Amino acid sequence: SFAIDASHLFNFEGKNVREELDGNIAATTDIARYIKQQMKGKEFGLEVEVGEIGRKDTEGLILTRPEEAVGFIKALNENDVFPHVIAIANGSSHGHAYDANGNVVEQLSIDINRTKEIAQALRDNHLNVGIAQHGITGTPRDLINLHFPKGDIIKGNVGTFWQDVAYGILKIYEPDLYKSIVDWTLEKYRPANPGKKDRQIFDGNCKMAIKEFYKEIYAVGEETNKAMQAMAYAESLVFFRAFGAYGTASAIRKSLH
Repeated sequence: SFAIDASHLFNFEGKNVREELDGNIAATTDIARYIKQQMKGKEFGLEVEVGEIGRKDTEGLILTRPEEAVGFIKALNENDVFPHVIAIANGSSHGHAYDANGNVVEQLSIDINRTKEIAQALRDNHLNVGIAQHGITGTPRDLINLHFPKGDIIKGNVGTFWQDVAYGILKIYEPDLYKSIVDWTLEKYRPANPGKKDRQIFDGNCKMAIKEFYKEIYAVGEETNKAMQAMAYAESLVFFRAFGAYGTASAIRKSLH
């Protein structure tokens, strides 16, 4: 599966939706064609993105409009590119959300109604594309369970969550290694993040430490590995339930065979 994100190529000077999206359409088409060529006839999943996640203006987060999503997919289809899912800007942001003091808070900014409007607009135009929900690490899973439009949102990105699981285990089971990772990250990235709290700096850049401490991380003891696996398994069960994913593995097995 491949995900193409050229959403930052939005033309704010465009006179209509097509002009606004032309750069994104061109880049996404070029990359998708390259992927198809390299796959040599093999099937693959394709995700595209319209509306840059987390972009703000003076009024707050900029949301994708239904006509943008529809116009984007139609233009790609005209170029013989047929995505399976589309990521949209609907109020989420990558990574954690913070309060004024740099403390992590729940992410409650996703606009469910706008998400439903976009999904309905895609259906009304006979475009068979699901929505990929980015930036939901801090979204309460009871909200996902009770309020996410199941069947419209068919993919959720929670990468930072799993990073937190790993570092949370290291913090308890490998405190010396964890301290070394924190110290290295803050020393390296504090100068480039003036005004930010240490927690924000670490959260936003600790992924860079994985390469730096690769050998040490993969040399941790068996107890650490077992704890990390157990925590990841337990959290996965909660996500599967929240997303309504129980029973869907059989569909994947059938597709693969």
